[in-house]
Amino acid sequence: GDVKNVAVGKGGRAVSRRARYLTLSAFTDKMNTGKTSYGPELLAGGHLFSWIRYYGGLKYTGIKRDKLSGSAANLSHFEIPVGVEFALIPLGTPQTRYVLLRFGVSEHYFAGSAKKSEFQTSLKGWHPAWNAGLGYEWQIPDTRWRFNILTDAYKSFGGGNNPYFYGIALKTGLAYTF
Repeated sequence: GDVKNVAVGKGGRAVSRRARYLTLSAFTDKMNTGKTSYGPELLAGGHLFSWIRYYGGLKYTGIKRDKLSGSAANLSHFEIPVGVEFALIPLGTPQTRYVLLRFGVSEHYFAGSAKKSEFQTSLKGWHPAWNAGLGYEWQIPDTRWRFNILTDAYKSFGGGNNPYFYGIALKTGLAYTF
């Protein structure tokens, strides 16, 4: 990135602030329980260290799920991911390009008009999962904007009342650093 002047605060001490960012992405998602779907994702995050960042956000998609009757039900799928992201600079590349590694947990919420009893295994309700991602990001020269492309995967924590599901998503988005 750019070298910035640090503002002097009260008492003559320098005030430093770690960069924060917002990312808006479009994605295609494929769950083991349905067809490919598309949707938006909004993440907000910041830097813990120069190459370690945290993030949290919201992702939405609509999915179709087969009912016991043979008809299909439309469900809304919300995901709330939180985690850490490693922005690693490959050797020999400019410091404006990063390999991204993401690790975190997410809460998935499935909602719709169909009843839980209409499915062999219902996804309706809240379900925890882990997620991991691999991608690439580069800064648009002389701007605060970054472009990224990622592959993200998630898998539910099984057992008890939690149904088993997993998915993989391909995302592309723009991040704005402030």
